[in-house]
Amino acid sequence: MKTLLLFTFLIFTFSIVAQNKTDSLLVELGRHPQKDTIRYQLLKTLSYQYSFSNPEKGIIAADSAIALARQLNSNTRIAGAMTNKATNLHKLGRDSEAVALYLIAADLQLKAGNKKSAANVFYNLAYVYYDISNYFLSIKYQQSAIELYKEINLTVDEADSYNSIAGNYLRLNDYTTALKYYLMALNVYKKVKMPSNEAMVLSNIGMVYHELNDPGKAMQYYMQALEINQNINDKNNLAHDYQHIGILNDEAGNYQLAIKYFIDALNLNIELNNEREIASCYSNIAYTSIRTKDFVNALSNINNALLIYEKHTDKYNTALLLNTWGRMLIECSDNFLLQQKIPVDKRYENALFHQHKALQLSREIQSRSLTITILNDISSSFEKAKMYNKALIAYRQARELQDSLSIEDQKKQITRLEMQNEFSAREAAIKTENDRKQLLSSQEISRQKLLNKLLFISGGVILLATAISFIFYRRKKEAETAKNESVLKTEILETEMKVLRTQMNPHFIFNSLNSIGDYILRNDIQSAEIYLKKFAAVMRLILENSENSSVTLADDIKALKLYMDVEKLRLNNKFIYEINMDASVDPENIMVPPLILQPFVENSIWHGFQGKEGEGKINISLMVKDDMLVCTIEDNGIGRGMALQTRNGKDGVTSKSLGMKITDERVLMINKLKNSNASISIKDKEQGVCTEIKLPVEYNF
Repeated sequence: MKTLLLFTFLIFTFSIVAQNKTDSLLVELGRHPQKDTIRYQLLKTLSYQYSFSNPEKGIIAADSAIALARQLNSNTRIAGAMTNKATNLHKLGRDSEAVALYLIAADLQLKAGNKKSAANVFYNLAYVYYDISNYFLSIKYQQSAIELYKEINLTVDEADSYNSIAGNYLRLNDYTTALKYYLMALNVYKKVKMPSNEAMVLSNIGMVYHELNDPGKAMQYYMQALEINQNINDKNNLAHDYQHIGILNDEAGNYQLAIKYFIDALNLNIELNNEREIASCYSNIAYTSIRTKDFVNALSNINNALLIYEKHTDKYNTALLLNTWGRMLIECSDNFLLQQKIPVDKRYENALFHQHKALQLSREIQSRSLTITILNDISSSFEKAKMYNKALIAYRQARELQDSLSIEDQKKQITRLEMQNEFSAREAAIKTENDRKQLLSSQEISRQKLLNKLLFISGGVILLATAISFIFYRRKKEAETAKNESVLKTEILETEMKVLRTQMNPHFIFNSLNSIGDYILRNDIQSAEIYLKKFAAVMRLILENSENSSVTLADDIKALKLYMDVEKLRLNNKFIYEINMDASVDPENIMVPPLILQPFVENSIWHGFQGKEGEGKINISLMVKDDMLVCTIEDNGIGRGMALQTRNGKDGVTSKSLGMKITDERVLMINKLKNSNASISIKDKEQGVCTEIKLPVEYNF
């Protein structure tokens, strides 16, 4: 397996310079106590400088800037300070809070017509999503930034976004698209003479060729980058160059030289306080240490790296390390296992535990090449544990995924075959015509011999044609089967996308943001922060859960509770809820489709309690009966009849809610895939509605 590949984002760390600036800013703040725009700018700049060295203090400075901006009644200044606060939150790994603040800041900047500031916020937002391995959303926000940069002719900023988009495509294994965007960025940086950025992109192009198994070309680009960075003494990018060269030496078997380069990179990154790159160095030292059988050093570096990656929700590199940990437990000596207090007979169990966690993460981020690697390693682990059936299943899954990666190659091969067949047909026609002329001018015996040869050739051509026909017939059948599977997968994907769109109900988001804005306008900072934290938490859980085809019941209930808590805050505690779980339910191991209960709870809140006098109540109960998970949701609302009248009078809506329709579709998909009897039934009560959802029980072991 390849060692960890780096992705160089546009981050410039100025640890010593930043500290000097911080000290001078603190002095200036002490000299300027007046609450005016000058003090605001000092606080905002201070919060930015702290993001490089002390994000906790950066948040405090940003909060002071936000409070002052409110006093100055300036939405654009509020947005600027919020952007800096979000940057500090992201540095601390508090990504959901950062995303929520960036979205508010972008909205404020767009309303004020500040396109450049809004584009910069989108760029930062994309950076957050890249770090948490959500590459599609990262690309989306970079494209939003590019549109704004183009409108105001900011070519360099546009190039920065091209470089970032390329990095996302590199992680998604779309090397052609990645190279296209890297070259677009490189052309701009060369034109405007930005050697540091030029070197960075050259290094990234080297990574593309590295992934394409062309180490010679990769080294050429790495050395070009190294030469530029040495000339301008760019320590940040020099650290990256050392890592890349170390990786190539590792793959060439020069392990001691590789570790030397990794340590050189580590020392530079510690000096620069580049936390994520420090983790990358630890990872690469661990990979090379395993090759040299230095398992103690390998495990120490794995643990150091995991602490950082898990803090920053970097699923890609976490998956790489967990899988490596599993492989190491298979390869290591019995003495090493005992040193780690792992019984020798539990070697494979422990190894596969880490590898399956890695597999789950790789599937979450949809990295096919990483998933293939992990599946192959899992197959190998099962084989060594003499669990041959499971080894075969994992191997087949890896092969199927590998085949899907080879579709373009197969298309090219088919095109080549068609061209060869066409050429052969023309050649055969010419040959036949020549043979015919020879027959006419030859004696009978010669003609007979030639005829026999032609018959033999014709027989061969017929056999060849039959073989080709059979191949294409088989491919057609395989294509039909794949098409049927693709249709089902497409239906599932469309349904899941509808689910995500439904859960992220615009009314819910906008009402929540309006509530936060209302608290801000009333200067009720404490309430705004409480609401913002809960809103950010529910947004993060909904997004994370929606990325998976199934989640644990515990995670789904957690997201549901957070959703209801946010709605309670918004509605001033107009309702209460209660969740009862039978002893037959194992929430940590039962898997359910994500957000399956939320539409029915939303219906109770938005329609059942609308116009209701007195306190609303939602009772949710769960139990396992006859291998089915039975979920019951009851409310004491106004009932379906009254709710329908209210909705008809208000907006003419007479159909079933979109969320409930989509849930019906999801249940149909479950029954198709699992041949089960999942169902949904809704009954009116004397007061309120009772909904019962039955799902086949699926355990996570």
